[in-house]
Amino acid sequence: MQKRIIKALVFDGEALRGAESGEKIEGGYFRYAVEEAAAGLGGLYVREEGSGDAAHDKYIAALLELCRGKALKVCASVHMKKQEDIKKVLYAGCAFAAGDALRDTAVLKDGSERFGRDRIAAVLRGEDLKAILGGANPEGAAEEFEGCGAAEVIEEIASFASVLVLDGADPVSAAAAAKAAEGAGIRAAAASPAMGIEEGAGFLANEAASAAAVRLGAEGVEGARAAMAAAGLDMNAFASGVSFSEMKKDQAGLVPTVVQDDETDEVLMLAYMNEESFNKTLQTGVMTYYSRSRRELWKKGETSGNYQFVRSLSIDCDKDTLLARVVPVGPACHTGNRTCFYTKLDESEAAARKKPYEVLEEVYGVIMDRKENPKDGSYTNYLFNKGIDKILKKVGEECAEILIAAKNPDPEETKYEISDYLYHLMVLMAEKGITWEDVTEELARR
Repeated sequence: MQKRIIKALVFDGEALRGAESGEKIEGGYFRYAVEEAAAGLGGLYVREEGSGDAAHDKYIAALLELCRGKALKVCASVHMKKQEDIKKVLYAGCAFAAGDALRDTAVLKDGSERFGRDRIAAVLRGEDLKAILGGANPEGAAEEFEGCGAAEVIEEIASFASVLVLDGADPVSAAAAAKAAEGAGIRAAAASPAMGIEEGAGFLANEAASAAAVRLGAEGVEGARAAMAAAGLDMNAFASGVSFSEMKKDQAGLVPTVVQDDETDEVLMLAYMNEESFNKTLQTGVMTYYSRSRRELWKKGETSGNYQFVRSLSIDCDKDTLLARVVPVGPACHTGNRTCFYTKLDESEAAARKKPYEVLEEVYGVIMDRKENPKDGSYTNYLFNKGIDKILKKVGEECAEILIAAKNPDPEETKYEISDYLYHLMVLMAEKGITWEDVTEELARR
């Protein structure tokens, strides 16, 4: 069972702060998430405390920035009024949208049906948990919880949520709730430093959690991980089915490692691992190599901030080469290029063909050029000159043309109409300042 440290943050209407320390997070939320993940943090629980539409919009913007690098799993609570609130949190890139288990029940159930139970977390406040364990129905709780015992309440929560967040719960009542959660098949996570549970049901031992929380304040996340390990709790994010001793190494004891982007399949770089760097990579989930020139361990991104987070590690049939699929934050190459393999030596005619995404980018580039450098007689400039209403009218018309063409058994007309539609859609994107990268990043967040 994998258990990972999670930390709790609050958004006070203006900025994110530590839930317990109250310390304001400086230097940008994206950078914060990257650095915490590189230090070994497993995830974040973020609670919305501000009120009003302006504060809510700032909160969603903060979540977008926090999730941008996909460095950490984020579970974010939100003031729930309707299903749209859940959508905003999930589309911001959060792994889970969380709401009050006892009072946002109807919205959470609707969200579970639309987005899936595995994207929904339910929050039990410490005072509510005490009331339930004491046999009382908390004030304002939904009617379905009236007269229910603790186990029944959690079983009901498990029907629409995959994670139970225990916020502000004391260790004794949290342990009791987590035990009931395990029986109901729902994961429990305590919103307190080093008391989190991820990737499986169960609850961290109170003594170990308390010791790790002390370490977290004094020595940071790595100290907390050490405290967990000392208490006999497995904090590794990954475990290898093949030991390093079984791999075929070169004379220096190194194994070459090919690094590939997990989302795009692009090959980013080639590096080397020794046994220490291999184990460090498994322990932290951040790619760590051995530098042959400096003769020392090299955590990718430690100085540049261009970290690489592990998604999977594989070994070839001869057990002499590793393949690491990663989520990169920033370029892989020291030159600033996305990949080290940016110099083309030769390529076949087939390899030189445009890839679908490249064609869309190229056409979009032409449209943007027309917008910035108008050309007489250009249809694209005609649309820009007529303005947004004309562009929207054409997008609607071309969408209707696709529907008509799709009734024809021959797909050729449909392909033609889809191409027309995509062109007009890109004119709209250019008018609104939206790029294909913006769109694909939004899709990836979902």
